[in-house]
Amino acid sequence: GEMPSELQSVIKELGAPILEYGPLAVRSSGTLEDLASASFAGQYESVLDVNNIDELMTAVRRCWASQFTERVFKYCRHQGLDVADLQMAVIIQQLVPADSAGVAFSVDPIHGDDNIVLIEGIHGLGEALVAGQQDPDRYHVDWQSNKILETTCVNPQEPVLSTTEVLEIAKLTAQI
Repeated sequence: GEMPSELQSVIKELGAPILEYGPLAVRSSGTLEDLASASFAGQYESVLDVNNIDELMTAVRRCWASQFTERVFKYCRHQGLDVADLQMAVIIQQLVPADSAGVAFSVDPIHGDDNIVLIEGIHGLGEALVAGQQDPDRYHVDWQSNKILETTCVNPQEPVLSTTEVLEIAKLTAQI
């Protein structure tokens, strides 16, 4: 469907000044994401490297529409969620160029250990990780002793993070 003209005007008015500073990231954020019993990670669209108003309008529509895919509906049914409760916010932000990106968990979701920070990362902006298209380097860190317990690197000759970066990320994750 068509995006309402009032919404198009607001996006153009607010997006144009931001675009002057470089490319944008347009990200979806569903209201049912990150529940205690369900996570929609990788289900919704994000669009990176948006460089002009036309691309911005297309990106906003893609992100918003991603809540209406069969995989999202199937996931809702599997989790016992009502698709009628789905709502979508679209975030427009300056794209921060990154050498590496990933996610840090304050509780190790694999083992359920709240003394372990799990860090996963890949080279680049991280979209391939979120989409499940690339395996990450994985770091298990005991945040109390500030020691790396286990490291799994996809390419040991080119680790995504240095030891210093891993320990700093773990420290910040524990503080948060």
